[in-house]
Amino acid sequence: MRKFIATAGLLLACVAAAAPAAAAPDPWVQDQIDWANCIQAGHTAAECRQILDGPVVQPGPR
Repeated sequence: MRKFIATAGLLLACVAAAAPAAAAPDPWVQDQIDWANCIQAGHTAAECRQILDGPVVQPGPR
């Protein structure tokens, strides 16, 4: 019985180690997810644009 438990434990450990890790989404997809999360959080489109893109920098005089 002990051998069975040890073998079953080893088998489960191997299966868990062999499972592929979740890959990060494509950057475009991540931007879409971030946008949807921002809108769902109650922000307006303009606020989400500012939050996600950062402040707009105006070029200085030359």
